[in-house]
Amino acid sequence: MRNEGGFSLVEMLVAAACTGLLAAAVLTLLAGGAALGRTSMAAIEAQALAQAAVDALAVDLEQAGRGLEGAGECLSDGSTVPVVQPLGATAVRIVMALAEAIEVEPIEGPGRYRLASTNGIDSDGLVAGLGTPGAEPVALLGRVRSVTRSRRGSRARMGVGEIAWAASEARLIQTRGPVRALLPVTLRELGTVRREGAVQLRRRNQGGRWQPIVDGLEWVRIQYLVDEDGDGMPDGPPRELDFTSAAGAIVGAHVAAAARAGEARLQVAERWVRIGR
Repeated sequence: MRNEGGFSLVEMLVAAACTGLLAAAVLTLLAGGAALGRTSMAAIEAQALAQAAVDALAVDLEQAGRGLEGAGECLSDGSTVPVVQPLGATAVRIVMALAEAIEVEPIEGPGRYRLASTNGIDSDGLVAGLGTPGAEPVALLGRVRSVTRSRRGSRARMGVGEIAWAASEARLIQTRGPVRALLPVTLRELGTVRREGAVQLRRRNQGGRWQPIVDGLEWVRIQYLVDEDGDGMPDGPPRELDFTSAAGAIVGAHVAAAARAGEARLQVAERWVRIGR
């Protein structure tokens, strides 16, 4: 039945049903859009984590050996310390400069030098001695035994430093010539550890504690380009190296990391790095 100027019961039921269907469709669309938005944000977050890990590794690797004037390794107590020492696919140890090289002048006494500046030279710190002549660049690792500072007017601080050279390094200095400059360095290690189901990238300087860099990763990988024949060019594709398999000069690396956040797909970041140039 139809009332005058109104709608029948059937028409009202049909209209209500159509309204309900339309509302359900709108809610489904909104829910789907919200889920897509959450997935997109999770993907962006995961990509940012992976990129942060890759950038941290790349920056440190690019700094390895800077200031060593081409030396691919350092001498320490009769043994060699590579500028880049792979420790498997997820860890590496590098020789990293902490400041600019400082010109020095040998003075009386073993291992004593007059310093043009004391920037970065601290007691018990590690230094690389540069300037010994030879066919190949040589860097000698020594420990700062003491440093005294003085100031001349408004000029930078001058000083006298005493370096504890190992016996083998002291003999090399005597036979090959004096140290011309001291470079403050550290042995920096980067590696990973799995915590609560995720991988954490971390770093530490020699004698220090591990410091986290990036958390929440799926994996980290470092592969190296090696120049085995000394022509300055990599021989073959990048490959994983460990402490015993590194042969030849490492001239580059390919670093990659992956992360996943929420329901997002695995996000991977990668970067090529030039080393020692």
